[in-house]
Amino acid sequence: MIRKKVLILGGSGYLGQNVAKRYSSETSYHTTIGDIVEPSTPICDFIKVDVFNNSGLESVIQEHDIIINCTGQITKPINKCLKINTEGLANITNAAIKHGKKIFQISTLAVYGSCDFADENSELNPESPYASFKAFAEFQIQTTSKHNFCILRLPNLYGGNQVKGVFAYLLRSFNSDKKLEFNNDGNLSRYFLHISDCAEAIFMAVDKNITGIYNVTAREKYSIKEIIQKLETEKSIRFETFFEQKEPIENIGKVSFEAFTSVTGFEPAQTINSLIKNSFV
Repeated sequence: MIRKKVLILGGSGYLGQNVAKRYSSETSYHTTIGDIVEPSTPICDFIKVDVFNNSGLESVIQEHDIIINCTGQITKPINKCLKINTEGLANITNAAIKHGKKIFQISTLAVYGSCDFADENSELNPESPYASFKAFAEFQIQTTSKHNFCILRLPNLYGGNQVKGVFAYLLRSFNSDKKLEFNNDGNLSRYFLHISDCAEAIFMAVDKNITGIYNVTAREKYSIKEIIQKLETEKSIRFETFFEQKEPIENIGKVSFEAFTSVTGFEPAQTINSLIKNSFV
């Protein structure tokens, strides 16, 4: 059996490592993490690759069948995030096109901005720098890669060992009694997907070789205030909170996930209730 070679660019990050773990038990794939820094815990093969080094990047992409691009997540300083999503992505797509490789691009639901409803045909209206960078990255891929790509718009991720995100922030406060401070009025609302479910969704998208743009299915949607209230009720605690009287951005009333569910059969298995039960102890 010929094993397909999967390259996870930016694979040393939180998402990339979990995607690599999902592939680790699959005999039909050979997985390699490509990044600047190797993960602290070995998961699969690793190759040092810099998306700004054209020749080195091209030689690595040439040797693989499928490219999962996890680069370009939120980074500091923000100009680095911009550079990765523009110059870095251009290098990735150019190499992939030259050698006929398919790109699975990781994007975000935030590209829709604030709206009552969003499906894959909705207009993009990003309101934050990160969402703007991801929207531009999508545009680059669509205009250069023709039909040999898949863009996966992810909801907010949560899960064990996460250092960023609202649940990681809440857990730090839970363990330290530190005051919670938010730069919005608490009505910021997001769809949430467990990291292991997200890794499974990406695996299924690759395994079924889907093409096009998809909202990756999530079934749980909460505002910050609702999450805090849920935690306080479940754990019989009270957080000290401060909310800035500022309207949140990139709130979506409802997102359609029908397209992704239809082509992959994916449904999330994990719940936020399980996270609260197992992590907030």
